[in-house]
Amino acid sequence: MYNSGNSSKNVTGSAIVDGTVEAADLATAVNNDIADGVAGKATADLALPKAGGAMTGAITTNSTFDGRDVATDGAALDVLDLAINSAANAVAITIDASENVGIGTTSPDAQLDISASIGGTLRLSDTTGNTVADEAHGTIEFYTADIDGPRVGSYIKATSQDTFGRLSHLHFAVSRSVNATATEVMRVTADGLTFNGDTAAANALDDYEEGTFTLGNVGGVQSNFYTKIGRMVFLDISINGTMSSNVITGLPFSTLQGTAFSGWNNGYAPGAGYTMNYVASGTNIHLRTLNQSTGSYANLSDLTGGDFKINIVYAT
Repeated sequence: MYNSGNSSKNVTGSAIVDGTVEAADLATAVNNDIADGVAGKATADLALPKAGGAMTGAITTNSTFDGRDVATDGAALDVLDLAINSAANAVAITIDASENVGIGTTSPDAQLDISASIGGTLRLSDTTGNTVADEAHGTIEFYTADIDGPRVGSYIKATSQDTFGRLSHLHFAVSRSVNATATEVMRVTADGLTFNGDTAAANALDDYEEGTFTLGNVGGVQSNFYTKIGRMVFLDISINGTMSSNVITGLPFSTLQGTAFSGWNNGYAPGAGYTMNYVASGTNIHLRTLNQSTGSYANLSDLTGGDFKINIVYAT
């Protein structure tokens, strides 16, 4: 034990550490034999109770212990690993023999394992009281130490937006060329997804969905699918049956404006010099024929028999 008189005490016998022994306690315990206690401890039993195998040599403020030579409650430290107790008298942090760190778990399965009954939470905080636009809340970086190009290969970052930081964006970045530092490729904003640095609200992708739908004024078997990406709608319509009206109702999304299409005709012949045509307006499809010589249209009063297949793309 090191003291101010530049002498040391050798501790022989065995010892286990039942609590925390501060280096300052050892350093200030000058001229006291270890048997008299350490820095205010009443007895040696409270300071360094002794049991188990031998521990010999000088103890100073710079000394280190090999966990294989020190035991607590009969378990070697290299087996027990390191546990830090919380105020709730439960193990809060565990570092195991593989150097995995567990928070809320005593058996971490990864380098950092955060566990809780309702799911672990990792928080990155910005402590600035007056945040401004583009100020970072926190960043997770993915770094490669490869000798050909050590760099941050990708990252995820959250930032404040608007003058007072009342909105937030989430940025995603990757390396876009060989050995290049990561740059932003996608951002999640209040308007939707933006790409490659174009953050204009009008260009944000704010919707993607797909599904099926059923049209009205149609009898027989239908098999209709849609995909919506942003404002664009893609329809695949297939009907085997009878239409009781030239107006088919029930498009899944309203068209931005009336849009005319041609080129459908399976099982129905409009006659020589005519082609089938339809116009999508609102959530309806109006079926009609086009006189190719005069350019005039005629609504179909009905359509019976055969298969009816069309593909429609329109903006909503």
